[in-house]
Amino acid sequence: MSRKNITIVACGLLVCMGSSVAAQSRVNGLVSPVEARRYGLEPSWFTRVELDQARGRINNLRYYVSATNGRTLFEVSYGDSRRMFSERDLDRFGEPLGPDGAKRAAEEFAAQLRRLEIESEIKSHEVPEITLYVTTDRSLVQAIDAETGRTLWATTVGRRDFPMDGPGVNEKYVAVINGTSLYLLTRDTGQIVWVRTTRGVPAAGPAVSDRFVVVPTWTGDVELYELEEPRKLPNMFKSNGRSMLRPTVTPNSIIWPTDRGMLYVASSQRHTIRFRLEAKDTIAAPASVFSPNQVFVASVDGYVYALQENVHSERWRFSTGLSITTTPIPTGESLYVVTDNMNLYCLDQETGALKWVAPSFRQFIAASPDRVYGIGVTERLEILDANTGGRIASMNLGNLDVFYQNDQSDRIIVGTRTGILQSLHEIGREIPALHVDLAERRPEVERPEVPEVDDSETPTKPSPKPRVDDRDPFDDATDPFGGDTDPFGGGADPFGGGQDQPEDPFGGGADPFGGDDPF
Repeated sequence: MSRKNITIVACGLLVCMGSSVAAQSRVNGLVSPVEARRYGLEPSWFTRVELDQARGRINNLRYYVSATNGRTLFEVSYGDSRRMFSERDLDRFGEPLGPDGAKRAAEEFAAQLRRLEIESEIKSHEVPEITLYVTTDRSLVQAIDAETGRTLWATTVGRRDFPMDGPGVNEKYVAVINGTSLYLLTRDTGQIVWVRTTRGVPAAGPAVSDRFVVVPTWTGDVELYELEEPRKLPNMFKSNGRSMLRPTVTPNSIIWPTDRGMLYVASSQRHTIRFRLEAKDTIAAPASVFSPNQVFVASVDGYVYALQENVHSERWRFSTGLSITTTPIPTGESLYVVTDNMNLYCLDQETGALKWVAPSFRQFIAASPDRVYGIGVTERLEILDANTGGRIASMNLGNLDVFYQNDQSDRIIVGTRTGILQSLHEIGREIPALHVDLAERRPEVERPEVPEVDDSETPTKPSPKPRVDDRDPFDDATDPFGGDTDPFGGGADPFGGGQDQPEDPFGGGADPFGGDDPF
């Protein structure tokens, strides 16, 4: 065989091998490193959820960034390359290295580079603990390290044939609902702390504040269960309409929408409702919060509303002209909103001004400082420029059918409902870019006292509330009609007494009947 024919055969084999690798990655539900690098991405990890692929399916994901726990990364930079060493990396015995071990491994690698006459630099980074919580339709709850893919714990709660929605998470606990049973688990180990039966039928997954587990019900009531007092009867909020969505919690507030277009903002520490917003149509997606105290919500009426959480006022509203059934996503200085006709709007968080619009965009996935990622109408990963909205690339995702809407970092979480999950990030971004203010969520932070005024019966309007005039209108000193001035233009008698009167039509005096006593 000639050298030319050998070269052609070799090239053909390489093409077939590349195609088979790409095809295998699509069959397995994974994006190959070669395919990812074509679009400026690289896989962080992939893992398999502990479920029976023949019967179990993933039904919910929850990405949680801790404000109190973290880990240390050591970065060794040399030339245009870098290598990261984490305290959670495993040694030869399968044990985590720890901070000292990670630092020692970074120094040993730098020493190897020096022997090769390659200059290097070691930097340390403090990265918050990030966990991905997975629930399945077979009552499994699994905690996965969102930066390494390592399973931290997995447990089954309740009955496998009962419905279970996504978990609520705070710094200490994870709450899930199985049927009408509310389970509280420890966040670090997954052990069950207590189990309670809800008074109403849960309509969505729970949320967890610093003090309560918040459960929306089909009747429209929102039940609050004390974390540290499991025997105490739950408090309850009444709302106009059904609450079919998971509430949003902040250090100060509990926020939930209803199918009648009401958004309620209540205190997370006291049993009081601060205020409510009345939209013109159903609110079909949870509200989002961005520090400091900015609340964003969208409605089927086509409006995006921006509220100031602690001062009971509407900051601005923006009309897209088309219905919205998704949650607005705040990142940096921008707010991303996907309408039902598959347009992605990028708004300015502070003013609500329109920055740009991108068509054929079905679901937001993640955003970095430079790029926006989402699913297009053709089920491909669309990559947009964050400054202009222009399309950079469109990536085939094969048979992936799980796309997590990550509003807390730039990590792209995808997978299949049969249990495969994968995390992708931009090349060179080993440290996640966060979209949350962790300082506001730390328990030791002193927060201003928020006045607890129950004005829930007075919906918030677009314009500010009118100034209340508390002066006495019957006090001469503050007579709204000008004091001694007669508003009717007369003297003491508003009907003209004391002025020239017309002639008596009866021809008599004071008595129209001609006598002193008509009787």
